[in-house]
Amino acid sequence: MKKPARPVSLELRASHKKDIAGNIVEIKWADGSTSASTAFFLRMKCPCATCREKKPSGVAPHISVTAYGWVGNYAVQLFFSDNHDTGIFTYSYLKELDESTGGV
Repeated sequence: MKKPARPVSLELRASHKKDIAGNIVEIKWADGSTSASTAFFLRMKCPCATCREKKPSGVAPHISVTAYGWVGNYAVQLFFSDNHDTGIFTYSYLKELDESTGGV
């Protein structure tokens, strides 16, 4: 089984599009690729037990990722502006969630 690429860096940045109010999480990967997803999209795809059981609702479109922390050698914990911080996003899951092909 092939190991997923590891992040080289993770950057929180503002969007260049008027219709995106929150920020963008941009990841540069060891395989040379770059992925990007909106904070709102990541919040709606949160993999924590609570969000898997009951999909997030009432999440404001202007939500932001305020901080992040590396979890071992396999994941990133994202901290959102609505105080949600229980989701651990594995590297492979983050690669799967890449929205950058849509031009975020």
